[in-house]
Amino acid sequence: MNHTTALGIIMLVGAFAMLRGLLDVHKNKTAVLWNLLLGGMAFVLVNLLGFHMNLNLMTGGLVTLYGIPGVALIVVLKLIFKII
Repeated sequence: MNHTTALGIIMLVGAFAMLRGLLDVHKNKTAVLWNLLLGGMAFVLVNLLGFHMNLNLMTGGLVTLYGIPGVALIVVLKLIFKII
């Protein structure tokens, strides 16, 4: 499997997970706030430790919706596929 196929599969899974998270009407506003705060702190900490990541619409959205797992996804994508 080449990188393009693997990236396509990861993007489809990620898009499905994001859509599922956005359609969940029972998600509490405080949970979104905690995701934002904890994910933002993790994002800043990772950048301070020397692993530089850009803050753009996609990374900000992942950090806001998923918090720390979103930051972990960004790190994995950057390490494996050299993207983001």
